[in-house]
Amino acid sequence: MLNQPAALTVVRGPVGSGKTTLVSDWITVQAKPSVWISAETAGTRHLLWKAAIAGLTCLDPRFSVLQDTLESVADLRSALTEAVSLLLEPVVLVIDDVDQYDDDPEVAEDLLALIDSCPQLRIVVTARHRGYLEGGLVGSRVERTVITPSYLRLTVTESTQILQQGLGSGTNAAKLHALCEGSPLLLRAVMVGLQSSEPGESIEDVAEAVVRDLLRGVPAERRAFMLSTCVPEEFDATLAGSLSGMNPQPHLEALEAAGLLTASNSPQGTLWRYHTMIRQSLLDSRRESATIPDDQGRYAADVLHQAHRETARWYQQRGKPEVAVNHALAAEDLQLVSSVLLRNGLRLISQPGALERLKPLAPKDVARYPLIALILGVGCYARRSRRIKAGEYFLTAIAGAKLLTPRASHAEKAALATVEALAFRLAGHAVQGVPAARRALKLLLNPEVDLSPLGDQVGWMRVQNALTLIRAAHPREAWPALQENLAFPETLTLSSQLQTLGAVAMLQAFDGDLHAAEDTVAEAQKTEVPTDVRNGYVGALLHFVSGILALEKLDIQSARAHVQALAPHMETIEFRPYFVALEASADLVMGNPAQGLQRISRLSRSHGREKLTGFERQVLGPLQVLLYLAEGQGAAAEQVLHQLPRTVNPQLARLLRALHCHLTGDYEQVTALLTDLTGGTTPPRLSFFAHLLTAAVALRQAEKSSALHHLQHMLAISAETGLRIQVLLVPAGDLCGLLDLARKHRLPGAEVLDTARSVIPDSVLPGQLTERERVVLSSLAHHSSVAEIAEDLVVSRNTVKSQLRTLYRKLGVAGREEALAVAAAHGLLETASQGDA
Repeated sequence: MLNQPAALTVVRGPVGSGKTTLVSDWITVQAKPSVWISAETAGTRHLLWKAAIAGLTCLDPRFSVLQDTLESVADLRSALTEAVSLLLEPVVLVIDDVDQYDDDPEVAEDLLALIDSCPQLRIVVTARHRGYLEGGLVGSRVERTVITPSYLRLTVTESTQILQQGLGSGTNAAKLHALCEGSPLLLRAVMVGLQSSEPGESIEDVAEAVVRDLLRGVPAERRAFMLSTCVPEEFDATLAGSLSGMNPQPHLEALEAAGLLTASNSPQGTLWRYHTMIRQSLLDSRRESATIPDDQGRYAADVLHQAHRETARWYQQRGKPEVAVNHALAAEDLQLVSSVLLRNGLRLISQPGALERLKPLAPKDVARYPLIALILGVGCYARRSRRIKAGEYFLTAIAGAKLLTPRASHAEKAALATVEALAFRLAGHAVQGVPAARRALKLLLNPEVDLSPLGDQVGWMRVQNALTLIRAAHPREAWPALQENLAFPETLTLSSQLQTLGAVAMLQAFDGDLHAAEDTVAEAQKTEVPTDVRNGYVGALLHFVSGILALEKLDIQSARAHVQALAPHMETIEFRPYFVALEASADLVMGNPAQGLQRISRLSRSHGREKLTGFERQVLGPLQVLLYLAEGQGAAAEQVLHQLPRTVNPQLARLLRALHCHLTGDYEQVTALLTDLTGGTTPPRLSFFAHLLTAAVALRQAEKSSALHHLQHMLAISAETGLRIQVLLVPAGDLCGLLDLARKHRLPGAEVLDTARSVIPDSVLPGQLTERERVVLSSLAHHSSVAEIAEDLVVSRNTVKSQLRTLYRKLGVAGREEALAVAAAHGLLETASQGDA
């Protein structure tokens, strides 16, 4: 920072911090004309400028005139400014320990006047205390650089060099450097301690002993101030005064000058902090005296708890809820913990590990503190081995929220309803959380409700309730909350903004408006959040949507990359079924439906279950139908269709049934199922497939005009939304016919149909064969006449004819050769042979 071309540079630090050495080394490297003045040789303003003029005279003889008349000038400042205006070459004036002058403000004004009158003069001063030259008014008058103790910290290399010089070895230099946090004073003190340490004594023990000795040398009143202010990690003068009951300013200045305290500037004012080793030693002293009453009969433990409470409230006001919660817990005040969480800590729920100190609390301990119970539940949910315990905490949170709601304010009711809805959702019962989510959003979207007690959490609460509604298959109800967040992005935290955009993009992608989803994802990518946040729970939905968009473009590698980005967190992300669906869809597109089915099966087994949960069936059930159809397992697909949960979109369920009927040749049923799905009220994704399937059926029935009509609508939807991948879900024969029709009539966008393959067979069996039908099929494969089959099965010819008619009807064929071809295509001949065996 000394290399910055500022007219004034202030280097502040305690004795022994290296500030003088820093400036001296810089002067040597710069090799510029300089004058160095120390307070040791010039203790007053007059002596200071006498020494300065003497130094300048050595550089320029013209200053000798002023040197001879300095004693008699009436206006010293005017004489100085007139003299230095003669400088033609750049000169550096260094004043060491400028704060040691009795008339510091006068000297400071002299310096500012000199800078103002002579551009060739650069002034560097060192100081132990904050002085006049660091004030805000000075900064507005001259170009200034301030170098504080934090810039004077040693590097690892410098620490190693000091240890080698003092101890003859740099062993454990990195450990010592870390312990001392680069402080030159502490490093030298510990180095002295090591020189007199006992054999086998650890570096940590020596460092602790050195710090204890250091603190024992502090005057009693100052030590009392330090003990009372060591609870917070950092503090301002107001908090220091409140905790100590003393005027803090003299103590702060003295401790900073001694290097026991460091100060830093923040938007909210100056903050002080003790070195970590010093603070830890002070805290240990307070804990050791916890059972000893003071002269007023107060126990140190009670006083310590009160200090933690004050500190918690201070951190809460400064917008650091995670630190505030830790201090409230140290005060053993769960009511204060809840208060902090309610005000601005609910968003910590999505940050696993942020509140490690909550762990010892059992469900019964937090029965009246639902916010704490919810966070503990989330912490357990992140560990597979503690999912049962997570459920207990979630139930506790739900019960506690219901218990407290009647006596709560409107803002508190919104928070408690959000806790209830979120607990239900994470417990796997999002449907039961819908009433609570609706109550919460009714309050959160009401402009007449005072939500100020919730701070900046309102947006986070809106998006969480919206996600609960989406999980429970009420996406339309989620839109108002998401739109409210989008309308006021400046009120959202970055994580809330990211989650809102993720939820919006997901709904757009589900509907099939891919262009809108791409725009939303692009907007989210502009949000400046750390990579680990973007690749964690908060950014999960955006990765999912990005995977969908890649899949629509048949970019399988990119789709899988978005899943891999979340791999380290997949076990703890509630959206995991979406990502399993994404990967299984990629398997389907790649022509490997069996692998997709295995992925889905592994999902339940990974949690020690045999079946999918309701939410997993809601997300993965429709995909299972497609995977089974791609495998040619019509009966298995039909079974899943019958077991789809009620939360699956009814229109989607009808489309899947229509596809099944199409592949089994039941065209009348297809037409009936799709009748009103090609209207304008159907979401684009479903409407696209409804038109596609209707066109395919019409083409099979030689109704080309109808096929052309629906094909035109499908291509128009594709052009408007970007949808295309669903064309893989009709048989290859249908796809070729539709492509020919589109090209013949020169329909715009026909290239969407020109895919490399279809993933669905031309037909599937409507159901499984009975044991008797498999026996008849096996005999049919070996014999060509009814008489031979009757003899083989030892039944009459009429019985064989009746059984063959049933078999042909189930296979959808008219004769023996077709039956054997269909049976071979579906692997039925092999299973029939195994049944005979």
